[in-house]
Amino acid sequence: MSTLEYIDTLNIPVWALPYLVNGDASSLDDEDEQDCIDWLNEAFPQHDCLTFNVHGAPHFCYRPAFGLAAECVDVEVHGHPTEYEYFINLDERGEFSADVRTPGGRTIFEIAGTDFFECGWMKHKGDLSGLESYLRHVAGAIPKSATVTKGQ
Repeated sequence: MSTLEYIDTLNIPVWALPYLVNGDASSLDDEDEQDCIDWLNEAFPQHDCLTFNVHGAPHFCYRPAFGLAAECVDVEVHGHPTEYEYFINLDERGEFSADVRTPGGRTIFEIAGTDFFECGWMKHKGDLSGLESYLRHVAGAIPKSATVTKGQ
């Protein structure tokens, strides 16, 4: 099993901490609980295990990680890095098709044709480093700690 890696340090509203740290939604109304769930799904869609380490004293924050301006604390987020797999589905007679999948098999990115390689992000059809960089920095499809490997 992989170790937890640092993902980011964020300003998290104090009201959300019992839910994020301990899974305790008893102090939240339905809307606040849904805000937490939506944020987790949007910010960390491919992490199956997250930890939240609170640092420092509460302070007012105009732009928390989610929600409206509120009293927040600095929270280090750690999680298991996610590995994505790159599959070449078709590569013959000038036609090309590939996709990137989550560990659960869900496709998050597709390449159809060879135009994608002409943009310069991938030097060749097997350039995983270039693909990883594109998915992270341009498409925003994978977290900073994620890796892309060749699928079987």
